[in-house]
Amino acid sequence: MTMDALLLKKLIDAGVLDFDRLVLSTYQSLGLGEAEAMLLIAMKKRLAHGHTRLDPKQLAEAFKTPIEDIYRMLDKFMQSGLLTLDIVKNDDGKQTETFRLDPAAAKLMAEFEKAVLLEQSRLEKQFATIEEAVVDLIETNFQKPLAPLEIEIIEKWVGEDHYDFLQIRAAVLDTIKANRTSLSYTDSLLLKRSKAKEKKIAVKPSETQPEALKSFFDSWPKE
Repeated sequence: MTMDALLLKKLIDAGVLDFDRLVLSTYQSLGLGEAEAMLLIAMKKRLAHGHTRLDPKQLAEAFKTPIEDIYRMLDKFMQSGLLTLDIVKNDDGKQTETFRLDPAAAKLMAEFEKAVLLEQSRLEKQFATIEEAVVDLIETNFQKPLAPLEIEIIEKWVGEDHYDFLQIRAAVLDTIKANRTSLSYTDSLLLKRSKAKEKKIAVKPSETQPEALKSFFDSWPKE
């Protein structure tokens, strides 16, 4: 494992990087389907609980999916370089098969960085500054022009708070989902997420999952 891969593993294990969000934001560009993305996330959850043995039968039961489909998806992970299987010896000297998703994490991160660079490149061609891109984003979504004071807030986001375009866009879209068109609401979301991120780095968090997948993970057997 390279130093970069080791660092990436530590960041994900510590909760600084969210493996689930990496999967959900990049699985399509990696040629994975929705079921395959969910399986990958579920397998990572198993690893987080210390279950390193790959059990296709248990996965099939949890997914309520034919075991042949599970084998097909696992084979695809292997062929794509997302999954690694190892043979290790237990304390009693017996050999057992374990699995790792370190290669998946590296590929997901590389794909995410590629998407960010493409987005930044697109913005650079369309707008002279990130601030202009953000103003256009907000005026388009809020369907109203921004006041000079609101533009100053945006300049503060970029210049002082160092929020990037993707962070701001996520907060703007969540503002719209909340049926709000207030820049102060967007600002509160950005501040809240920034503080949560700082806290996450300082203290190892409890495991959280995207809300859309919560019911799925709740169905996992407790061991």
